[in-house]
This record gives sequence, structure tokens and C-alpha cells, in this order.
Amino acid sequence: MPKNIKIAKNYETYSADGRIPLEKLYRAFLSLPEKDWDRKVIYTEIVKLSNGQKVDAPILSFSTKIKGPALWLISGIHGEEPAGPNALARSSAIRNYRIPVVLLPLCNPKGYRQNWRYLDKRRGESGKSVGDSEHLLLNSVNVTVNKPRRKLPNSLQAGALTKEVLRLSKTHPPLLTIDFHEDELVKGEHYMYSQGKDGFADPVVKEIVRIFQENDLKFMKDGKRWFGKNIKDGIIHGVHDGSIDELLSAEKIFLNGKITKKPAAKSVIVIETPIKNSPIEKRVKTMELVIKSLKDFWKIRSCN
Repeated sequence: MPKNIKIAKNYETYSADGRIPLEKLYRAFLSLPEKDWDRKVIYTEIVKLSNGQKVDAPILSFSTKIKGPALWLISGIHGEEPAGPNALARSSAIRNYRIPVVLLPLCNPKGYRQNWRYLDKRRGESGKSVGDSEHLLLNSVNVTVNKPRRKLPNSLQAGALTKEVLRLSKTHPPLLTIDFHEDELVKGEHYMYSQGKDGFADPVVKEIVRIFQENDLKFMKDGKRWFGKNIKDGIIHGVHDGSIDELLSAEKIFLNGKITKKPAAKSVIVIETPIKNSPIEKRVKTMELVIKSLKDFWKIRSCN
């Protein structure tokens, strides 16, 4: 473990749902071989334990020393959605990839520890998301307006995370991005956001749907509306949600006082797994279906 990254022995992680303790997640991710991976502390959260001790809870990024158009894996944006970080921590396949990869495995460690959705709240529209990117995104109604949707980042954490995304996009331009999320509002039905250029026709999205259906996992039915958008074959497209996913799919952003071109991922996929009446182990195994097929997804996207 690198000496410059401080990890506590016990973070007193929320445990009622059976999630992996925060300190074990860190150890799993930091076990990625240093000869193959670069790692960086994006931002350091400060956590206060029950005994009054304050410990560091860093937000980390990992990138392969192999550079070029890359596979991006993101999880843990929302702290009450633990299956993504748990599935990535359990995977041994990622360390053996010989392709460019960016891994942002635990974007909201403080939220994960507390089982809070946002940086500052359990739930609620006013909560601050670490993935908020509106200070870089163009106005979705009128893209000719020479200003972003928000003047400044909504938090220091969001500013640091988006800055890291832009930095890594130069050496590892995103080609295929998968962001692991969960949804506690739905029961038994999965759905996905497809924010890349191919939308509903994205070949990787279609392959994920096929794999899920082969494993008897249900998708939301056609015609249903969710968050104001129509669903087609379990897929939602065309959202402007101000997220890190929209940032990764954007061809132009507002940076340094002007509209600037940036590398845009072909596929930006957000997988939403239902939490209601579904134990964490089942949700983790669902996400492992995706992780086990990442090389296949990479081949599909590289050829299209």
C-alpha cells in the first residue's frame, strides 16, 4: 500500500445491509499492482469516529500505465448504493486487463460509510452529489448560450472529481464507460441509461440486456416513464441530468471561460439495479455479470 495514502483500520462502516467495510474496500483497490496502475488521491474526506478520532477517507482514482482510448468504470457516486463498489472490489479480472482502463471505484466514501446518498444528506433533491458536473456542462436548452449551467462546482468534492475526469480524458480518452448504480424506488426491475451517441441502439447496451435476460433479470417495460423519460427495452436515452455520465458523453463543455471540445465516449452506460427486497449479495452478483463480460463489451465497442 503506498505510504502517502492513509487508510484507517476501522471506519465504523454502516453494516446493516452486509456491505464490505470501507477499510476492506480500500485495501482491495489499493492491491492493484503498482507496476501496472497509477493511483491518485482526488480528494480527502475527514471522518469523525465515535471515539472522537478523525481519520482520512480519500476519494481515489486508478488508471493503467497503458494509455489510449479507454474503458472507464465508475461506482459509489451515491453512498446508499453499495453493490457497485463491492462488486468491483471482489473482481480479480480487472487487474489482468491489458487495455487502457480508468477506475473510479468509490466516489463517495463518506456517504458509503454512513449509508447516505449525497455528500451532505441521506436523500432529497437539495443534496449535493459528488458526480455533479453542471459547472462544466453547456445549457441543455440553448447550447449557444456562452455559459455553463452552474457558475461553480456544487462542492469541493465535485470540483475535484470532475477535474480528475478531464485530466484522465487526455491520456485515457473514454471509449466505453460503465457507471454502476442502484435504485431503491423500484422493485424487481432493472433499467439503464444510455448516454452515448448511439442511444437506444448502442451495441453494448443491447448485449447487457441480452445477458440480463439470459439470467432471468427483468427490465422495465416499454412505454413506462421514469424521471420524465420514456423507457424502451429497459433503456432510457436523452437525459440531461448534469451528471458525470453526461460529462463523459459530452463533445463540448464550458472550460476556462469558453466552449471547448473534449473527447466524448461512444458508450456511456449507467446500470440501475433494484434494491427493494433484494439482498446485497444478489445485487453484487448481478453487477458481476457485467464485470465478467467487460472484455467482450470492449471488443464490441472497439469495432463499432
